Amino acid sequence: MKNLNEEQKLKESEKGISFLLETRQITQKTKQLSLEASQKERDALAEFYDLPLLSSLVADLKITRIGEVIEVKGVLRASFQQICVVSNEPFDQNMNADFTVLFTDRPRALTQSKAYDVDMEEEYVEPVQHGRINLKEVISEQFGLNLNPFPKKTEGYFEYYEEKSSDEKKNPFSVLKELTK
Repeated sequence: MKNLNEEQKLKESEKGISFLLETRQITQKTKQLSLEASQKERDALAEFYDLPLLSSLVADLKITRIGEVIEVKGVLRASFQQICVVSNEPFDQNMNADFTVLFTDRPRALTQSKAYDVDMEEEYVEPVQHGRINLKEVISEQFGLNLNPFPKKTEGYFEYYEEKSSDEKKNPFSVLKELTK
């Protein structure tokens, strides 16, 4: 993901570009980032999610620390194509999705913290790995979660025709009907 504000350095990894955010840099002051996927990243996501085309993917993020919880709120905007499950033809789609993901670097302290009211059974708080949050991973996951699993064109339809045979099946009990005569 390319940072439009250049607030963080991009780190090249074996799997492509990764945007790692150090948790120690996150304070109670909200940090705003706007990330846009490169062509290479869009191609990789399109292949992973079996999309014919992913033409744009942008995420506007607000990151805040509230007690032991790191809150990543965002708006995900994307333009892409999906394959219609009815006609098997590609068609254009747009996504505009809000999301919130919670992280903690000290899960044990979270249960004692009153700063952020989290019901551990209702909301899942992700553990932080090695003191860093991979924002590319968060955005990729949220994109996948917001894809329609059964995409259908608005004009796509499926017609079912039942074949009627000329020699209808005989009722097996019709023989009994003749016995009573």
